[in-house]
Amino acid sequence: MRKNIYLLVEEGFRELSSRLLIAEAAAGSNHVIWIGQQWWFAENFARLPPGVVLFKGNNAIQVENMRRAKAAGHVVASMEEEAFGLSVFDGEKMYDERAGQYCDLFCVQGASLAAFVRGRVPGSAEKIVITGNPRTDLLLPPHDAEIHERAARIAADRGPFVLVNTNYASINPFDIDIYNYYRRCVEIAVYDDNDPQDWEKFSQLIDWETRNLGLMMAFIQRWPEIDGAPIVVRPHPSESLQFWHDTMAPLGHVDVIEDTDHLAWIAASRLMIHTSSTTGLEAFLLGTPSMNLCPPNSPFSTHFISSIVNPSFDTVEEALRQARARVLDVKQSKTDNGSYWSRLDRHLATDHVDTAAARVAEALLDVHPDAVEEAASRRPPQSFLKVTNTARQTEKARMDLETISTRLSGLEVMEVAPLVFSITAPEARSHG
Repeated sequence: MRKNIYLLVEEGFRELSSRLLIAEAAAGSNHVIWIGQQWWFAENFARLPPGVVLFKGNNAIQVENMRRAKAAGHVVASMEEEAFGLSVFDGEKMYDERAGQYCDLFCVQGASLAAFVRGRVPGSAEKIVITGNPRTDLLLPPHDAEIHERAARIAADRGPFVLVNTNYASINPFDIDIYNYYRRCVEIAVYDDNDPQDWEKFSQLIDWETRNLGLMMAFIQRWPEIDGAPIVVRPHPSESLQFWHDTMAPLGHVDVIEDTDHLAWIAASRLMIHTSSTTGLEAFLLGTPSMNLCPPNSPFSTHFISSIVNPSFDTVEEALRQARARVLDVKQSKTDNGSYWSRLDRHLATDHVDTAAARVAEALLDVHPDAVEEAASRRPPQSFLKVTNTARQTEKARMDLETISTRLSGLEVMEVAPLVFSITAPEARSHG
């Protein structure tokens, strides 16, 4: 039976390529694959032919849109993008408890997340499929070739360098104000403004990031320019860049970059230092040596897969000693990651042959035709919703024909028709 598959995107740079891999795997047998900005779909669920909708998350906002998709006669599936990189989910509000009412299929990245969803979301147990996450496929052969090609160009231009990836969006947010960051978290239901426990969680997060920043600043300031290996700092896109430019300007051995292509910079570096970040997992999968510098005795430091697959240090002295050794000894810098793979499996299912994209596509296509027909039978007369999203949100999910063509070419995904893209500009919405 021909199916319409809808692949929703919130952040284009993070999610578009992985959705194209799913499209490639699902596009046979005359299925129609739709890819576009999640807000565009939210406005148009009632206009679109019944199909299977893949959401990128399961929080309260996503669940409300699941409800709308369900009411418009669609089958609902989800893949939690905010879980990528996490090994512990207790206390997170990624999964709204109502998700089980509206989501028909939960594609989860590993056994640990499957167990969490079963315990967190009533009615989810029979709907869970462990698929992995296609973002992993992009970091493994053959899809990692383009990343390494871009990395080679950076390395040829820069020479050896140590990359520092930061992630201090709570204490150094792009809109400068910690309170604004907190209000944004409340708006997307990460925190409940009426729950004192959530106030305490946010306070603990601020304390952890502050101590973490202190360690990283000390590491950077004490790092000498050894054998022509300066430091390159790449702040998280959600941070204020001005802080880093102002703080690093007096240091002659440090450059601050704003390039969004963080994967190529990771692959080009001799060594990457991070702050309990998802980039540590990405470095591991790309084969780049990486280290985690984090404060001692904090539960936040143990919530990330990077802490499982990277060596972690809680003192600047030990981190400097180990980093210098890896930079000065090329052989040591190419540490064998083999012993870490067994630690990864429970948290992130990987397979060099059977890709996560293929498993997700199979799960979406395996939704029984009767389920699609039953959902369509409940389709009400058309009712259209106007969704308001900020210019920043729109920019994150920007898609134009040049970007899509470049991604398709880079992934060597050329024959996935029929594909339908919703191309959305900040000033207008249109069908593409």
